[in-house]
Amino acid sequence: MFPEYTAIKDTDVEKQPLVSDYQHGHPCQCGRQQQQRQDQDRRTRPSKSTIAIFVLILLLFVGYGHNICQNKHDHYYHPAYTNNDQQQQQAFEASSSLFSDLKYCYHHSPLDVHWNGKSAFELGPEITSLSVEQKHDGHRLSAQAGDVVVVENKKINETKVTFDIRLNDDRSQDAVRIDESWSKHALDLTVVTNDYDIGNGCVKIDVLIEVPSSAALDALTIKFINNDITIKDKLHLKDFVSASVVSGDLTVKKPLTSPKISFSLASGDITGVFDVDQVEFGAASTSGDVDLDFNRISSASTIRASTVSGDVNLRLPSDFDSKFDLSVVAGDVKLKAEDAKKLHYRRSGGIVGRKVNGYYGEDENPSSHIKLDTVSGNLELKYQ
Repeated sequence: MFPEYTAIKDTDVEKQPLVSDYQHGHPCQCGRQQQQRQDQDRRTRPSKSTIAIFVLILLLFVGYGHNICQNKHDHYYHPAYTNNDQQQQQAFEASSSLFSDLKYCYHHSPLDVHWNGKSAFELGPEITSLSVEQKHDGHRLSAQAGDVVVVENKKINETKVTFDIRLNDDRSQDAVRIDESWSKHALDLTVVTNDYDIGNGCVKIDVLIEVPSSAALDALTIKFINNDITIKDKLHLKDFVSASVVSGDLTVKKPLTSPKISFSLASGDITGVFDVDQVEFGAASTSGDVDLDFNRISSASTIRASTVSGDVNLRLPSDFDSKFDLSVVAGDVKLKAEDAKKLHYRRSGGIVGRKVNGYYGEDENPSSHIKLDTVSGNLELKYQ
């Protein structure tokens, strides 16, 4: 294990003058001039801590700003499970489509106008793949924060999707539509705000997805701009789950089961509970915390979680042998385990930038891999 690194305090650097002002009781003019030059240098020279902070801000600005300004509208994607950098890139690209031309709603404008289009959709038992998303086409309405909620409702026989769309002006009715795309086993529902602008238009979109049983769907995709996404009940999807949002939190309240899980947020927290076998898991947030609990997980699994500004916390079962790579630019890394003897790791890095690499268990090369990253925040990996 590498020793801890300790930063040099600014107060310890050149505390005493290099040349005395007095020699044999008489002032030395040349010494005084030299000291004055040194004092001036110290006042104008940045400290080491200032340099470190500047480097961090530069990293954040260059990385975040570059992606925000890409202006890639309508860039929609399929889940990426092989590279966590792709997860982070997806969050950046999602944010660019919002921040490039967003017109914020006036907070004093009440959204008391109900959209008059078709808002309820029932899926037959043959539909096992569902995609619900929001897109814009041209000048969109500004989106106020809404909610997307997924629940199990044993009183129904078929999966049902209900939209509650509210506007601040009845003239915006024609600016909203829901596109339906049906196939043999799949349904795609897309809320579109089209090229229609009355000025100061505002919309709020709430969505309720009800499933008759936890295994009613094989695949679920949710993509929204300004919504919190909450999966309230247990779900068991045999293909994949993919959720992304530009501004909002994503919460999985009860154990979610799927072999492929992909979450991407530009601004918001990711919190979830999972009960999986072999899984390929990816979670990325540009600005927000990532907090994950795995009640059960099998070998040959991959977990990747990252954020630019925020903490990453991951808790795993004590019988899950895995190798891990943890990295922070500015923050702390913590490793915990009920059986500390099963932890094998080394630390590297310095004042800015720390890494912890190793494995948990008896096998030096386990089949499962964990990769956690943050730029500004703390990491904690715990086997419990």
